[in-house]
Amino acid sequence: MKQQQQLAYQQQQMAYEQQRQQQLAYQQQMQQQKQKQYPPQPSLPTAAANIIALNREPVSEHSSRQRSAAYIQNYLENSGSHHHPTVGGETRDANAMFATFAGEHGSYDSYKAFERPENHPYYSTPSNHPQAPYAREQIAAYENAQWDRIYQETSSKGADFARNLSPEQRAKYMATIGHVAETARSMTRHAPTQMNPAGLSTTPPKDTKHTYTHSASSSSKTHGKGR
Repeated sequence: MKQQQQLAYQQQQMAYEQQRQQQLAYQQQMQQQKQKQYPPQPSLPTAAANIIALNREPVSEHSSRQRSAAYIQNYLENSGSHHHPTVGGETRDANAMFATFAGEHGSYDSYKAFERPENHPYYSTPSNHPQAPYAREQIAAYENAQWDRIYQETSSKGADFARNLSPEQRAKYMATIGHVAETARSMTRHAPTQMNPAGLSTTPPKDTKHTYTHSASSSSKTHGKGR
């Protein structure tokens, strides 16, 4: 019995140490992203052209944008944070918007940036909380790190554009998209049409395996392989 207790204790300590090392690596990545020198913020026409150009990128087998939106919504519902606007809701809406306009072209495995448990406290942060800007930038910094890795592996033009948005720029876009989506939802709350998180009536892109749709009265999510 004593040996079993010692073994269990050792395994627990090893798990704690592994978790600590992962947290240190995560913090180091955040610091690197904040120290990175970013180009000036692109003009609106340039940003729009880059979004349109995504349609020439390969379709991701991971359905990362809809997968990320569904993952965040699941977390918000499970944590009871889905009844009011949150930074997580903004992040969900941004992924849904890109899924609406570009499907899964050029999304690669970007979902990994959003399924990090380190982001959970940031997702739950209310949009009007004083710490909301910090929460947005933390999520954005890790997303940038993911796009850096994707670019190194693929030389994707879309990934190059994404990795060169500073966390501050990305956080502002996130907040703007979230505000527009929440306003659209409030205006259509009693409408019978099915809405996605970005507040746009749409059907799921045919090239995706993961879908996320949102209506005024209910939410429906599919996180799995399409038929």
